[in-house]
Amino acid sequence: KPSMVFIIDIRHGNFDVHLMYKALFEMSKDRADFVSRLFSRKRPESLTAKSSVKEIFDAVETAEGNRELFAENLKSIEDHLMKKRGFPLSDGDRAGIEWALLNYYKFGPYINYGASLSSADPPEIVGVVSGGFGGRGNNGVTYQSLMVADDGRGEYRSYLANEENFNVLKNLHTRNLIVPVVGDFAGTKAIRGVGQYLKTVDGTVSAFYLSNVEQYLQGTLWLSFCRNVLSLPRDETSMFIRSGRGSPFTVTSTGNNVQSSSFALMSTELQCSPNVP
Repeated sequence: KPSMVFIIDIRHGNFDVHLMYKALFEMSKDRADFVSRLFSRKRPESLTAKSSVKEIFDAVETAEGNRELFAENLKSIEDHLMKKRGFPLSDGDRAGIEWALLNYYKFGPYINYGASLSSADPPEIVGVVSGGFGGRGNNGVTYQSLMVADDGRGEYRSYLANEENFNVLKNLHTRNLIVPVVGDFAGTKAIRGVGQYLKTVDGTVSAFYLSNVEQYLQGTLWLSFCRNVLSLPRDETSMFIRSGRGSPFTVTSTGNNVQSSSFALMSTELQCSPNVP
């Protein structure tokens, strides 16, 4: 439950996805409302704020959806962002939001990492290339399966597991405290810019989720990324969280393959080179 979140991704499409999410969180009164809007499905009347996450997805999976509802949903998102929030969305951003929402509408709760519209190229601003992706592959891991998964001990921990979890994110979005940033981990602006802002508000980075991005940061790119992270305000408890292989970059991680999540203290890993500028 952080006090503020920055989401940095080199793809502009990620920025537009999180603008879409912001609008959906702010417009939705509860989880069932959010899921219905996300997939452009009519909200089942049987759902309430007390419904379990499984009940929500079971109901929404078979709920009615059509292109008219999708178009209405898209207009509500754009109006919320541009008229209520006053965001000056470019034509490219509007196209990126439409493309993202259309994927959620088309694939529904079974959308996964590789899902995309095979019948249409994404807008250039998104920063990905279509083709070669399926609808329900990727070892069966879907949006729905992630949301209804437990932690192995019977506890449901996704942000849609209960209203309390949902409202944590809804509250952050409402206060503009989830900030998407387009940037390169090894570049000279994004991470350092976030660090500069945090220092002005006496903020400290408690966790940095890296996913598996480090595998693309080889050689001098790794050193640049490492030095960028060193510029962030940290303390002895600040940690990296990963989904990926432990070697060669993870020094004290508990995980060692692409299926594992792992964590490690930043202080033990930020040993970029003998002469860090």
